[in-house]
Parts: sequence; structure tokens; C-alpha cells
Amino acid sequence: MPRCLNCGNTAHFGSSKVPASLVWHGNSGLVASFDPQGNLVNWENRGVDHEGLQNLLDKPNFHLDSCINCGSHNVIWP
Repeated sequence: MPRCLNCGNTAHFGSSKVPASLVWHGNSGLVASFDPQGNLVNWENRGVDHEGLQNLLDKPNFHLDSCINCGSHNVIWP
């Protein structure tokens, strides 16, 4: 499960590699949520194509690199 080293968030992360398709979507075109056990339980597609979603499922540690809570990119994966 990812963890933000700045605020301790372990639940909500976004991808700096996928820009938001619309300005009011925030910084990321892809946002994911994790349960307390570290399982990916939900993602918000904000303009990502099918291939991008498949990449998220295949390599979430590569794509989910920013904390939605504080905006930090100081995210670690076990």
C-alpha cells in the first residue's frame, strides 16, 4: 500500500503522469483509493483511455505517485 511521507495518507493517490482533462478536476486525470488492507478499491477516471486504466491495474506503484490529501510527490510503496 502506498503511503505519503508528508501527511501519512494511505488511502487516496493520484498520478502526476496523467494530466486532468478538465481544469476543475484538479491535478490528476487518474485518482485511486485504497482500503486499510492496501487493496485498490476504487479509481476515478478523469480522461484516461482504456490503455491507461490497464496500466494502472498492472503497475499502480508506477502511476500513483502523488498524494491527493496534501499534494506531495513524496510517496513510497512497500
